[in-house]
Order: sequence, then C-alpha cells, then structure tokens
Amino acid sequence: MKNDGTWLYILERVKWSGERNPLCGGNIAYFWEWDQSNEKWLYSDFGSVSDDGTPYDFYGFDGNRWYYDTDAGGHNNVKGAASYDGAYYWFEFRKQLNSGDGYDWAFAPGGTYGYPRPPDLTQVGFWDQIETTFYGKVVALHLSAPD
Repeated sequence: MKNDGTWLYILERVKWSGERNPLCGGNIAYFWEWDQSNEKWLYSDFGSVSDDGTPYDFYGFDGNRWYYDTDAGGHNNVKGAASYDGAYYWFEFRKQLNSGDGYDWAFAPGGTYGYPRPPDLTQVGFWDQIETTFYGKVVALHLSAPD
C-alpha cells in the first residue's frame, strides 16, 4: 500500500489454485466507533475490485451485508483492475483517502488506522465467492506524509 495524499493504492497477490469466479476479489475494509452496548461497529467502509475488474465501494456493514455508496447518494471512489496468472490472483486498486461524500473513511496522510490502535479496525483480504468465504488479515495502516 502507498498513498499520494489523495488516493490509497493497494496491490494484493493471492495464491490461488481453485476455480476462478469473476466475483472473487481483493479488498480493504475499515471499521470505526465500536458500540459496546450493541456489540457492533457504528461506521464502516469497504473498497474492492473483483476478478473481472469491477470496482466496488460499500459502506455500513450491518453484520450481514454491505450497502452501495451510490445507492445512498455517495460515489464509487474505487478504481482498479485484476488478473490471474494460473498461480496467483493480482488485484491492483485505489480508493480515495477522503472522498468527502459522507459514505467513506476520512484518512489523512500521517495518520495511523486500525490494529493495534483500537477503537478501529482495518482488514485487507480476499473474498471467495465460490465458497462465500472471506480470507483476511487485520492490519495497522500507517499513511506516510510529505516531509
């Protein structure tokens, strides 16, 4: 991952020998403000690119599903591409650090987001549509800033 002050750029390589599916994809998710009494995240954001190169921008995970930013009046702030070389999926995509549309995270260069800095969580991963399974890692995202 890297950033240019406007976009977060992500390159994911996933070892894969299973069946290909155009809906499998590489992704990043961010969750913030944990509601202790209801045991759920109040806010969340998700960016992804699928095997067929379709970019997705979601928000508001409710424990069962994500919601499209565009259905709520936001914008799709994800651009990307994907390929498969017989051994690995490659997902290369970008998502704005702060779109300003109210349905995305608001990251800033120099900031740190996610584990090990609660109360937020950042995950990068792979969605296997065939098995309907998410494979991912919780990460700390440290965004570089200009000198």
